[in-house]
Amino acid sequence: MFIKYEFWYHYFNQLNKRKIPIYVISARFYPGQLFFKPWAKWYRDILFKATRIYVQDASSVELLKSTGYTSFVLAGDTRFDRVEELSGNRDEFPVIEDFKGNEKLFIAGSSWPDDEDIITRYINRYPQKFKYIIAPHDVHKNHIKKIEELLKVPSQRYSAYDSEKPSRVLILDVIGKLSRIYKYASVAYIGGAFKEGLHNILEPAAYGVPVITGPDHSGFPEGSEMEKTGALRRIANFDEFEKLMNDWEENEWIRSDASSSAKRFVHQRTGSTEKIVKDIESLLFSEENANRESP
Repeated sequence: MFIKYEFWYHYFNQLNKRKIPIYVISARFYPGQLFFKPWAKWYRDILFKATRIYVQDASSVELLKSTGYTSFVLAGDTRFDRVEELSGNRDEFPVIEDFKGNEKLFIAGSSWPDDEDIITRYINRYPQKFKYIIAPHDVHKNHIKKIEELLKVPSQRYSAYDSEKPSRVLILDVIGKLSRIYKYASVAYIGGAFKEGLHNILEPAAYGVPVITGPDHSGFPEGSEMEKTGALRRIANFDEFEKLMNDWEENEWIRSDASSSAKRFVHQRTGSTEKIVKDIESLLFSEENANRESP
């Protein structure tokens, strides 16, 4: 089994030689890929070595059809199943709960310097509107120190949290917790959409948390789709971020509507995993019966 963009020429050749079935899950295709170049037949032939390709969207179906490949299933994206499952976790985080108290919580997940310049400027101007968690993409101590230098309000690091120390900002300087703490958030900002590439917007959405990102969603169709529902909003600069944050902080009904849209966006797209598993089981069962019936 291979995932999304994993079309490895030599792996596929060797698996074919050994008559081992190949399944590609949550695949997504776009016109600029090597498969669809007129001169790249040698690479396009990799597709035909796959027993079945489970694709995410209709545009991928059309691209596969254009090559003559027919053993595909429009199954959706298994990430939606994963994040919905994750959102049902009952893990408790005493540090987060103590830090948040009864206030609204803003979480910046997988942030980069461009994101942090805007976020820390807002925090410095409006320290009382939210409690704030910054979970940077880079948790190296030098980067954490740079974030602390940008802040003009009291902050703490998660790894050294002291409940007796007043603070408005908690910096998540550890890894492995972010996806499970979005459940405490009122608003989430997901980093990477200025330069580096958008990070996971589905994790907060699964908890019903409205999402803010930078301006560039290219290569991430779920960003554009989620934006159409009102669950996600893009910002290009501090002024746009400031206005949106203040609107969502001051107008509970606007934020609540975006929250419902976020959760619905994820839930309506679940079921891919079950569909794929049932189809593979059916293929394997058919193959097993064929082998039994052969002389």
